[in-house]
Amino acid sequence: NKLVALSLDGRSRTLATLAEGADFYAAPRLSADGGRLAFVEWSHPSMPWDATTLVLATLAGDDAAGCAIASRVAVAGGDARAPEAAMQPLWAPDGALHFVSDRSGWWTIYRAELIADGAAGAVTGATATPLLEIPAEFARAPWQLRQQTFDFARGVSLGGTNGAGYAVAAICSPPASAADQLLLLPSPSSSAPSDARPVALGATPLDGLFDEL
Repeated sequence: NKLVALSLDGRSRTLATLAEGADFYAAPRLSADGGRLAFVEWSHPSMPWDATTLVLATLAGDDAAGCAIASRVAVAGGDARAPEAAMQPLWAPDGALHFVSDRSGWWTIYRAELIADGAAGAVTGATATPLLEIPAEFARAPWQLRQQTFDFARGVSLGGTNGAGYAVAAICSPPASAADQLLLLPSPSSSAPSDARPVALGATPLDGLFDEL
């Protein structure tokens, strides 16, 4: 498989190859400014619930035909000594990259903190902070593409945050429970108060609530 870019304006039918070499690619997510692309890749014999790599690429080029990856870093996964299943990259309203990983033994939502070269501005690495660490799953095994189990709720007040902030609405599956829970989670950012706590919105079958259209 390959990850490619194509023009949507009808002027060119050229496909620009952005990434190749892995056996599978999924969940490409372009940042709001169009300068960065997050995506997931993995190869046999691993399945996407076994071991993947979440890649963050810096793009170069002004159109699809000339688009290329100038640099790339692994935000999560990619270490054969400590495999993890990272998936569902999603850009928050403030531009922060969020994703799901099972590095803790449970599928948990993380916010990535990017490490950039001060002079060139290129991303050279990343750390990740979990939104909530509890013994519960915030994702399911990705038997199919397009699964999404969280999204962003703009202007939501949690723990005293103002209306300009946002929270993360997420489907949580506690063990030994027949019902999923819909939670609002504060995102760990410089503006999030230390006393912010998750809020439960209800429990009901929630399959497909945030899946991509």
